[in-house]
Amino acid sequence: MHKGLMKIALLILALSSLLHAANDNAIFEINIWLTLIALSIIGAGIFAGAETAFTVINRFKIKLDADHGDKVAERIKILLHKPDRFIATTLVATNLCVVAASSLVSSLVLKLVKGVPYETVYLSIAPVLTTIILMIAGEIIPKIIAINYADVLSKYLYIPIWTCNYLLHPAVWLTSTISRGILALFKIKSKDPFTMDISRQDISRAISRGEEAGLLDNHERKMLASVLTFSSKTARDLMVPRLETIAAPVNATYKELISISQQYGISRIIIYENEIENTIGFVHILDLLLVKEEGQTARNFLRDLPYFPETKFCDKLLKDLKASRVGIAGIIDEFGTFQGIVTLEDLLEALFGDIKDEFDIEEDEDVKLLKDGTYAVYPGITIEELREKLQINIPPSGNYETLSGYLLYNFKRIPRKNEVHDKFGYEFKITEASSRKIELINIKKK
Repeated sequence: MHKGLMKIALLILALSSLLHAANDNAIFEINIWLTLIALSIIGAGIFAGAETAFTVINRFKIKLDADHGDKVAERIKILLHKPDRFIATTLVATNLCVVAASSLVSSLVLKLVKGVPYETVYLSIAPVLTTIILMIAGEIIPKIIAINYADVLSKYLYIPIWTCNYLLHPAVWLTSTISRGILALFKIKSKDPFTMDISRQDISRAISRGEEAGLLDNHERKMLASVLTFSSKTARDLMVPRLETIAAPVNATYKELISISQQYGISRIIIYENEIENTIGFVHILDLLLVKEEGQTARNFLRDLPYFPETKFCDKLLKDLKASRVGIAGIIDEFGTFQGIVTLEDLLEALFGDIKDEFDIEEDEDVKLLKDGTYAVYPGITIEELREKLQINIPPSGNYETLSGYLLYNFKRIPRKNEVHDKFGYEFKITEASSRKIELINIKKK
């Protein structure tokens, strides 16, 4: 180690003695050499940085800016449309700068140490130092800066790339043609750099990362996630089941219809003939309020009810329901049997969360904490909502979607009142049930 330090000290002393002994012309010549070396290293850094900047640039923004007439964005777009030529330009220019810097350093050192002791040692050290300087100043630092400021730097870095694309045209054309030929042998085709290959999973991960980074709050994350999954949901996922649909027979009187509307806080009442499977339309409460004669029945106020299959996707259903200007739809199965209803409010709530109106009562929430520490739970709550509100890890399954469905799947029948299901460290007690469905469940942690 001491010998190495001595050699470096001797090199410094030798260079110092040479510089002190040199005349003005020699100093001027050395300054020119150093200036050319510095320019070569800066050039290598510019082209290396440009390669990185144009690789990580926001191409979607460039495309939008170009479409709006931004001249700089248009030129960047032209460059990126031919990635083989762009890469060939940056690599040819970078290598020319590297070769120039290495040659200039070697020539300068040879000129300075000629006849000096340990001349071969200095000539051996020069390429190593040149490589280290080029790696740091001409590669690492420019690329790190380009990654962090790609969108800003690209507006300036396109100029040297655009210029070299013309000045080095023969070399660029040759290297890009050879590259395309080799890629063609392996049947590899260049993709359009402005094609956005983004999946739903990519967007979902971006939303989750946005929340983790503090860019989105929990409500915004849920809303975006709902929008993302909305088009994959079907009418069956959102419908109010037939057994829970508020309906009236076709011979229901004016007063009965008004009473139903007031009791349940609804403005549209499904009307059926003989049995609920045979729905024939609906009555709107406004039609009732506009008449003075109270001796009429539901048949006198009947409106047509649009029907859609339960397999219809929600985005299409929302579009059709808006076009119908009705706000409510009947949902049928493959045999044409009435299965339930979907309202415009149901579809909007699937996107934006619960929408409370003047008829909604806070106490009627899906999960209500009782005084004894147990939870009174509405059986129609989805497994996902239950997991979120009570942290009960019921595994998802294609056999059920709601808590009621989960219990029916496990009991293999409609459970009776006070029957209990123990699982996941919780006790699920049926507190209210009819012969056709579960109506209320109490959940207690064991």
